[in-house]
Amino acid sequence: MSKQKRRYTTVKNVILTAILIIAVIACLYIERTYGTSFWFDISKKVKLNSNVTEERDKFYSHFINVGQADCTLLKCNDDVVLIDAGDVDSAFTICQYLDSFGVKEIDYLILTHMHADHIGSAVDILKKYKVKNVILSRLTESNVPASYLYDELLDELNKCEAKILAANAGDTYSLDSFSFTVLAPCREYSELNNTSVVIKAVYGNLSFLYMGDAEEKSEKDIIKSGADLSADVLKLGHHGSNTSSSNEFLDAVAPQLAVASCGEYNDYGHPSPETQYKLKARNIDLYRTDTCGNIVVVCGKDSFSVVTER
Repeated sequence: MSKQKRRYTTVKNVILTAILIIAVIACLYIERTYGTSFWFDISKKVKLNSNVTEERDKFYSHFINVGQADCTLLKCNDDVVLIDAGDVDSAFTICQYLDSFGVKEIDYLILTHMHADHIGSAVDILKKYKVKNVILSRLTESNVPASYLYDELLDELNKCEAKILAANAGDTYSLDSFSFTVLAPCREYSELNNTSVVIKAVYGNLSFLYMGDAEEKSEKDIIKSGADLSADVLKLGHHGSNTSSSNEFLDAVAPQLAVASCGEYNDYGHPSPETQYKLKARNIDLYRTDTCGNIVVVCGKDSFSVVTER
């Protein structure tokens, strides 16, 4: 090979290597900025769960895949409730999802508790959408989080026009097409997980229980309160951890279907093998965002079906 040809080959290899390095850096930057779902979202042309077409007078419970975090959209016609707001890197995914289903206003934003994986993108949502009401659990001096996320949330809540409501067990909120009742917290707790706002939504003859990160202590208090826990669909507490979903609680709820919001290969092992065993022993179908992606429960007045992203 001539010196000129070798020189050309060397220059070509250097250029290709440089392009590859730049591409890798760009991918890492995009992923850090917009979250791991970016490339999938682009491939779907900003139409997550494009196999779900909304129909009038049907209730939709969207369990949005935000990794090891939580975000659930309840929607029927123009009635919209959003439970939790993912983590700090979830805003892009959540806003894309809401936009794809025509959400412009949120009747109730329920922030179950003040951990980052539940309030991480709340400020972004409050800035982008008209939020009418925000429901929060009361905190005590001992469990107020010392975090910039909490401080930023308080600042935004002071600025926005949303009405701030304290979660009181027994309070019921009615929209045009469905209603929901606050079941917890039943008392003060030192652990933030147990301060989780737990709600039961009712549409027609179907009911849905959303647990936040409530653990066994909160579950026992809900049972003691005498509240009707029976539900067709259960959003598992604490991502399916073994600290939640006690035997007594699962027997009281007796759901047909359970959903776990968890990240792929998460370090916590969620949903736990113990929880999965309890569900299997009761013939409760388990759907999980780490394997199914976005999960949508589509409901008529008396029956429901499940649509998954993958």
